Amino acid sequence: HVPHQMKTRNRLQMRLLALSPTLLLILLVTLFCRIRVMVASTVCEHNGDSSNDQMSQCKMWNRRISKRQSMQYRIISAEACETMAKRIEEAHPDRFTFHPTKWSKFPDGTDNIEIGGFHPHNLLSGEHVLFLASFHNNDVTMSQFQVIIVLLQSFVESLTIVLPYYPVGK
Repeated sequence: HVPHQMKTRNRLQMRLLALSPTLLLILLVTLFCRIRVMVASTVCEHNGDSSNDQMSQCKMWNRRISKRQSMQYRIISAEACETMAKRIEEAHPDRFTFHPTKWSKFPDGTDNIEIGGFHPHNLLSGEHVLFLASFHNNDVTMSQFQVIIVLLQSFVESLTIVLPYYPVGK
């Protein structure tokens, strides 16, 4: 006999596996944000007669949650992850701004990359940047490393690198 909670969890896992990786990422980001808010409100609301120490911890937790939810990110993505970046921006336009990047090559084979968010001036300086990477072959991996170095040298507040599809060695 399997408990009802276990059956529900298994059904949820099966449904998550049936989703595409892009939709799964968007779903997980959304769920993660909502779960953190629910946990904070539950912890801080059910103790009506709590001590001063617990109250100060609740206040600190609530400030941290509200700060995290108000963070805005600029998205830069690899060419293979552009549709994912657009979907994230569409799902949460108040938190994410996508800057398209042009990935091409010069006739001699060297990279010709125009990173979004730098023209007419640097819009990424002092901002939180989310970089969606795709290391599906060595050529694009090295190109993306160059972009990561430029981003780090551009005085960004923070750089979060997401690698949604981990390459497998043969």
